[in-house]
This record gives sequence, structure tokens and C-alpha cells, in this order.
Amino acid sequence: MCFWPPSPSNQITNAVMNHHLMRRDEFERVAMPHTESLLRAALRITRERAGAEDIVQETLMRAWNAFDQFERGTNCKGWLNLNLYTTQGQPTSRCSRGNG
Repeated sequence: MCFWPPSPSNQITNAVMNHHLMRRDEFERVAMPHTESLLRAALRITRERAGAEDIVQETLMRAWNAFDQFERGTNCKGWLNLNLYTTQGQPTSRCSRGNG
């Protein structure tokens, strides 16, 4: 069995793999540095670490799935926080808790 020259299906597979690897590298470079910030925001919502970690994991998974929609060069931290709050709902305000 000869693998050279590559068949068109192998070339397509290689192009898809290269796109996936480039996308993963960009996601890790652009989004992952904001993990601690997301965790702090999630802790304000849940007030317990395990739940906050679950929220961050779900947020990052949704962000990865929608990463093609992210506009490069814009505020990734804001985009991630919007994803977090959209997924989990806005945190309770101080006034509605009776503290304001």
C-alpha cells in the first residue's frame, strides 16, 4: 500500500487536523489565561468551590464550541464572562439580597 502521493481524502483530513490544532493553540493562548478570573466570578455566583469549578468547566467547553464566533482582537475576558453569566444567570445583586 502506497501513501504517496497523498490522496485527496488524506489531504482534507490533514487540513482539518491542522485547523483543529491551530484553533486549539489559539484558544489556549487567548482564553485559558482567564481561567482564574472566571473561577472568581463563578465563586461569587455559587459561593462554593466545586460548583464554581463546574461552571468554569462548562463555560470553557461552551466557549471552545463557539470559538469560531469569537472576534479575534476583541476582549476575550469579557466574551468569556458573558458566556459564564449567560449560562448561569446573573449573580444576585446586593439590593435584592436585602443588604443594600
